[in-house]
Amino acid sequence: MSKESNIREIFMQNKFGIKTLALLFAIGGLGVGKSAMANQNVSNNSLTVDSMNEAESVQHPLQAYVNQLKTFSASFKQVTPESELFESPVKSGVFELHRPGQLVWEYQKPMGQKILIDGENLWVYDQDLEQLTIRPLSDVQADIPLSWLLFDEKIEERFDILSAGSRNGAQWYNLQPKDATYFQSIEVGLKDNQMVEVWMYAGPDEITKVTFSNIASNKALSPGAFRLQVPDSTDVIGQPQ
Repeated sequence: MSKESNIREIFMQNKFGIKTLALLFAIGGLGVGKSAMANQNVSNNSLTVDSMNEAESVQHPLQAYVNQLKTFSASFKQVTPESELFESPVKSGVFELHRPGQLVWEYQKPMGQKILIDGENLWVYDQDLEQLTIRPLSDVQADIPLSWLLFDEKIEERFDILSAGSRNGAQWYNLQPKDATYFQSIEVGLKDNQMVEVWMYAGPDEITKVTFSNIASNKALSPGAFRLQVPDSTDVIGQPQ
C-alpha cells in the first residue's frame, strides 16, 4: 500500500472513530429559559431587574446535570443501523470522562479500538491495524458528539435543547446544533440524574444508539486513564501538539 493511500485510509478510520465516539451523551420539560421569560415580559412589562435575574438563574435540567458532573465512567453497548440490519456483533466497551477536556472511549468487542482526548489532542488507536492517528483537538472539536459534556461551556451557546418526552423510564432531551456538524442532532436520556442512553442522528435512518451500564459519577479515576501506551511497532500518523 502506498503512503498516500495509507494516510487516506487512516483519515477514514479517524472519521469513523469520531462518528462512533458518539457515546454520545446528551440529554421533561423545558419550563424555563427564554420562552418562559418572554411570556413573563408580555404579561408584566414592569418586571423588575431582580425578578429577571432570578428567572435567568434557573438552569435547564440538562445543564444542571452537566454542571455537577466532574467524572463519569461506565460500560457501554453501541448499536448502529448496520448492526441491526445485518445482525453483526454489537460493539461494546468502556467510557471514562474527566471534565473538562479528558475522555476515553474504548471498544473492546468485537475489535479493539481506543479513542482518547487529553485536552489538547485526539488519539485514535486501532489494535487490529496497529495504527495510531493523532490530530489537534481544535480540528475536530465541533464534530465530537459529547462536546457539550466534555467542555466547560453553556450547552445553549452551541445547541438548542428540546424536550423529547420520556421512554424506557428516562427523560429525553434533543440537542440540535446551531452550526453544521457531522450529526444532525443528539438525544440524551437521563434517569435518576444519570445519563443512561445517547442516540446520535446522522440522518433519519442513520441512528447510533449507545446504552450505559455500571455507571459511576464523580468517583476518582485512575491517574493513568488518559495516557495512551502503544507497542513500539505501531504505525503513527500525526504529532501531538
